[in-house]
Amino acid sequence: MVAQARSATEALLRLRDEPEGELRLAAPIGFGPLLARALTPLRQHPRLRLQVLLDDTPIDLLAGRVALALRAGQLADSSLVARPLGQLPCQLCAAPAYLAERGWPTHPSDLAGHDWLGLPPRGGQTELLVLQGPAGERESVRLGARVLANQVTALQALAVAGWGLFIAVAEDARQALAAGQLVPVLPGWRLEPIPVWAVTPRREELPAKVRHALEALRGHFAAHPGGQPPAD
Repeated sequence: MVAQARSATEALLRLRDEPEGELRLAAPIGFGPLLARALTPLRQHPRLRLQVLLDDTPIDLLAGRVALALRAGQLADSSLVARPLGQLPCQLCAAPAYLAERGWPTHPSDLAGHDWLGLPPRGGQTELLVLQGPAGERESVRLGARVLANQVTALQALAVAGWGLFIAVAEDARQALAAGQLVPVLPGWRLEPIPVWAVTPRREELPAKVRHALEALRGHFAAHPGGQPPAD
């Protein structure tokens, strides 16, 4: 009887930890390839269904019935629970044709005269770009965008078309940089990486499907601190 009771308890624990049902997960548009790789461990759970919502505008988790969201950058204060996952490197870049026409910056002070492509600023303020030089020196440049777009994919397309300078997340612009459609600008100067967070509604206990997804995401960022595997 004791053995049967122990076996039943273990079966209940396994069932409790088995992810099932629909997991609604939100993330920026450029995170699609990252999620496809990071969430591979979830394929082994046949009772789990995944719905991925990609949008560069943050989704209201409660209104959208989203159990887990990935957010990049600094987070606004809220009632949500944010867990750090890792960081994504950034690269200042532009199309070769744009640089041939407007000139190659050799120092951060040269950036002020260039056209910028960016996301709508939060709070209506222009963005402050901070770069660290090869000797550890730091330079700050206040950006005023010529073109604003609410999706990073649109900004990258504009950059490839030669509209101006673009701060690319390596995860998003990897193929464009490899193909030479975009080239690094000021490669000796480093931008601060962008922090990535896993955000969930506040609750006492996370469902198994969310716990397993968080475990998969943490494992991916631990194995690939830059958010992606090295190029072949």
